Amino acid sequence: MKNKISTLALIFALATIPSSPALAYPTGQAPTLSLSASGRLTPGQTVSATVARVKPGCPVSISWKNVAGISAISGTSGADGTTTLSIKSPKISGTYVLTTSLIDAACAAGPAVTLTSNLVFGKIATITPKIVSTNVSAKKKPLISVTAIVKSGTTLVKSKSITVDLNRAGKKLKTVKVKTDAKGAFTAKFTGITQAGKYTAVITFAADSIYSAAKVTTKALTLK
Repeated sequence: MKNKISTLALIFALATIPSSPALAYPTGQAPTLSLSASGRLTPGQTVSATVARVKPGCPVSISWKNVAGISAISGTSGADGTTTLSIKSPKISGTYVLTTSLIDAACAAGPAVTLTSNLVFGKIATITPKIVSTNVSAKKKPLISVTAIVKSGTTLVKSKSITVDLNRAGKKLKTVKVKTDAKGAFTAKFTGITQAGKYTAVITFAADSIYSAAKVTTKALTLK
């Protein structure tokens, strides 16, 4: 029976998250960070962020936390206390934190605050794995095969590099690297198996410019 395991990922960009408690401000007066896009985004796309409820003429900048190679974007709040800045997103799929510079107490009209928002980039891939052997007896040195189909929605994920680790009792024994074919499928084969026990395969692939990283584990295969 096929064991279908979906890679789950948070698909909502979180709303404004001030680092200081909201109760430190009168209702409706805390600085905010809002975004032009939400949900699962495309790596490398430009994201616009609006910082509001800041006193006019105050400096504001946005940047990606712990991301090298993308410079911070700076601006100044307008007469209405808002500023909108656009920044290029990272090129590799994943979850990233967009953060403002520290907005000091004079500009925030309250405690100094840094605003952040989590954004998720990249498509979700679904992996349907199966692990089988040519014999249930370890003494007969069976061939263990791990097969799977990788999809993103209805789209087959082709030519994707996959790493398959074969484990026994939770310890990694062997690793095979394969690629998905034109149908999004792959097969990883393991030989030289001589010990009885429960075997599982861990299937992973790294994030790229299209898909988020994925990792799934098969059901256990028992050899006697």
